[in-house]
Amino acid sequence: MEDARQIVLISPTGYAHHPGCHHISPEYLEHPAWAKIALPGIPFPTVDEQRPVTVTIGGRTWTATRRCPDC
Repeated sequence: MEDARQIVLISPTGYAHHPGCHHISPEYLEHPAWAKIALPGIPFPTVDEQRPVTVTIGGRTWTATRRCPDC
């Protein structure tokens, strides 16, 4: 099982979240507008304009430039 502290979800609006964040409905976890990144052994990263998190999956790119303040 994946450790939720080592998973980053990137929203369509550019926010990085943990899977258990109260801002996220369960259906978002599988929604194609969201990206899910597993970071085994790496704690939830710092995310801001200077340190964005970017992932490309299947030809689509997501970038988080803000971290959810509640995560």
